[in-house]
Amino acid sequence: MKKLFVFLLIVAYLISGCSFNVEVITPAPGQSDITPPANVVASPIATISATAELPPVGFTPVSSDPVFFGAYVALEQDSAPGRSAFPAGTKQVFGIWNYQNMQEGLTIKREWYLDGKLWLTREEPWDFARYGAFGIIRDISIYDFEVGLPSGIYQLRLYINDVIQPIGFSFVNQLENQMNFEILPIESVTEAASPNFLWDAVVLGGNRLIVRDTNGIPSVLFAGLEIPYFTWLSDSQHLLFVDRDRSGQQAGTSIGIRDTLWIVDILTQETHLLYKSETALGERGGLSVSPDGRYVASVEGSGYGDACIVDSKLIFFEVASDYKNAKAIKQEKFTGIPASVDGVVYPVRDGIWQNNTQYLVTLDGTCSVDKSKMGPYLFNVSNLTAAKSSSSSSPLIAGDLGWGTIHGMILDSVTHAPVGGAIVSCEHHSYTSPVTCSGTATTKADGIYIFDTVFFHDTDTVKLAVQANGYQEFEYTQNFFSRNDLEANISVTRLP
Repeated sequence: MKKLFVFLLIVAYLISGCSFNVEVITPAPGQSDITPPANVVASPIATISATAELPPVGFTPVSSDPVFFGAYVALEQDSAPGRSAFPAGTKQVFGIWNYQNMQEGLTIKREWYLDGKLWLTREEPWDFARYGAFGIIRDISIYDFEVGLPSGIYQLRLYINDVIQPIGFSFVNQLENQMNFEILPIESVTEAASPNFLWDAVVLGGNRLIVRDTNGIPSVLFAGLEIPYFTWLSDSQHLLFVDRDRSGQQAGTSIGIRDTLWIVDILTQETHLLYKSETALGERGGLSVSPDGRYVASVEGSGYGDACIVDSKLIFFEVASDYKNAKAIKQEKFTGIPASVDGVVYPVRDGIWQNNTQYLVTLDGTCSVDKSKMGPYLFNVSNLTAAKSSSSSSPLIAGDLGWGTIHGMILDSVTHAPVGGAIVSCEHHSYTSPVTCSGTATTKADGIYIFDTVFFHDTDTVKLAVQANGYQEFEYTQNFFSRNDLEANISVTRLP
């Protein structure tokens, strides 16, 4: 019986536009669910109100009980469904929903939430003389006519006699007891599409992590202090992110930063703390996930250094199969790394996953560390060994250009704004290079990608392929090189 009720609700929602007649009557004072600031005079809102009417001939009620359903939000009272996000500075948003079988004496309650916290409550008797038993509510709004509504994720919940109503739909198109929408912030936004391009993860205002589905419906996943980095796992269901505490930071340095690493399931919205650091995580490039999503590579440390000390070390995380915890594997756990009594071995820059278990990164050392032993090292997280790249010390031949990087920015071809969440694939064809560029890199909010520790020969060919949510795919190819570096800033065009 419950499944039948849910089915009928969905059917009723889809046909509600033609099942209920809405009549334009003399403008009446509208209802607003936000109290304006003291220095603002609220002006009456002309409304299109539902009138008492009988259901259309042949219509089958979704329930014999009073019910609200099929809610959405809009900037105008007579707008059709279709928007779930509004720009910064939006001053008024209308909540619109269907109702059936309403009666005299019912008590109606509306709860508005902002970023997961109860923001405003309104409770009143059902105005049967005004609305009747069947129809569409179009005259309820929240507003701030002076500065605009605050940015954030909003949620509306409706009750009839304290019974919560099935007014919204979830990511998987199931009925839910709330309806979500968002007002975008003026401040910067960090954004990245999931590997399957079905979800869009966004950090709003630097500290709120949300996810949007393909319809743009948002959901708040986490509100922290500061979220400098986040990345998708390969299953497109889990997000890793860092929450940063700067309360102990020394001015002008990264010393004193304390980071925590978290994981969240976007479907269940369960969040788990994976690791608590006494310093910064990912100061150079954030978090790098292995192709199968089992391991995560990063750098732990402030980056501060003097003659014999550099506060940066590699750290890996092995994510558990249930995605609820992770094992931290620090650089000193690996065998094969050169050691020194008074020196430090540290990663020069970010590395790159060669496969599911091997991570290639360039190391350097301070003081008494033997510099001849430094260079590209392959870290194997399956057996905790590190070895200098087998061909890194091979003698150069004619045309060899040495070790370098492939890097650049992905930009919007019209706005020239950085494109976050773009996936850049690299193919490197060479007759002589011992380590070629391969795999993928995902841009962050700054649009930057990098393939590190690449050996160049002057006859090499490098092909870069770019995929980004909402953009046409693009390929870039370069043949022949004169130096051990390739900077390719690529503009991509939005889909029509």
